[in-house]
Amino acid sequence: MTSGPYRWVRHPLYLGLFLIGVSMSALMANAPGLALTGALVAWAIARRVREEEGAMECVLGGRYRTWARARRRFLPFLA
Repeated sequence: MTSGPYRWVRHPLYLGLFLIGVSMSALMANAPGLALTGALVAWAIARRVREEEGAMECVLGGRYRTWARARRRFLPFLA
């Protein structure tokens, strides 16, 4: 996939999921809940991304590595 949000990031769905979870906690105005939600969602997403990228590399090999090098995991303008 090289169009839409995949032009810039490898995992736009997970980025959206993280932003939704954190935003919902922020709307509740509960700082401990916000921190806990952010940490848990980030941990779960990071774990899933490692598994998913490993599977993609196993199946697609060099094509996936080339594609992945051309875009960031989550945020296109941050290193």
